[in-house]
Amino acid sequence: MEALYYLSNTIRALSDTGDLLDTVAYLAASALRARRSYVVLVDRQFGDFLTDAGFGLEPLTVPDGTIRFGELPRRIMKAKNPLLFSNLSQEPAMADMAKTEKVSEVLGVPIRSRGRIVGAILVAGPTDEYFGDDDLYLLGVFANLAMPAIEESYYHESLIRDPLTDTYVYSYFYSVLGQQVSEASRYGRPLSLIVIDLDGFDKINCQYGYHRGDLFLKECVNRIQRMIRSADILGRLAGDEFALVLPNTDRAGAAILADRIRQEIASVRLSGAGEISTTATIGVAELTPEYGDAMALFETAVSALSEAKQRGGNQVGQ
Repeated sequence: MEALYYLSNTIRALSDTGDLLDTVAYLAASALRARRSYVVLVDRQFGDFLTDAGFGLEPLTVPDGTIRFGELPRRIMKAKNPLLFSNLSQEPAMADMAKTEKVSEVLGVPIRSRGRIVGAILVAGPTDEYFGDDDLYLLGVFANLAMPAIEESYYHESLIRDPLTDTYVYSYFYSVLGQQVSEASRYGRPLSLIVIDLDGFDKINCQYGYHRGDLFLKECVNRIQRMIRSADILGRLAGDEFALVLPNTDRAGAAILADRIRQEIASVRLSGAGEISTTATIGVAELTPEYGDAMALFETAVSALSEAKQRGGNQVGQ
């Protein structure tokens, strides 16, 4: 009950989705005396992986965007009700997952947001006894207490995130850029901006269709996400144009990363009815007293991109 009291009194103060889900995962495990717990959210529109958090989980090498615990989270979301999974190792479809996650019993409840199921909370393995009906009820109460804060955070994220690429939308990205510029100027820290444009992407959409174009674009963005730090901020400006804020990074460091991104995008291949590939042109700018606000920094990076395009593209301009 202490975990429920703490949850009801503190969780609304957490505005960051990551911190919120970390707290929910920890308190869910505490409330049910569980060895580990897992919280996952999926995209409202596409049902794809959005974000997750865990407590007591073994570190696993899994592809980005992979939902842990196999098919259990989606089974819970599909059922729309709390579910108890016992003796997982005895189920052929679950045996590998149970071995990998080192669990034999999982209790889960769905997460709702504005009438839709958008995720699940799972707890695994109480320390001294098996889960029972009381635990099922308790997790349901816990989920109901956590739901308003998760829903508010989730809805906020859906407003500031591009649904296709999970990058920040332009309006929010530009506001964050302004904040980063102010902080860098105040404390004398380096700050750089990268603007990325995929060369000839319109032709890909025309030749292969928008669906395959979207798949290719998502893969390019996934590659970029794996190359950047957690402090870096990636936004979608429009169509196939993206921008990346690099705190504590000078122009030389930004140019090195930009060229790595250029090479990585050039290596992306999407097979099927004709192999899809393309290149990228990138502009780089660093915050200086000469152009010390967000607009000037942005325009400088775009100008560097335009000049690189005029030179033939597939290169980094700075």
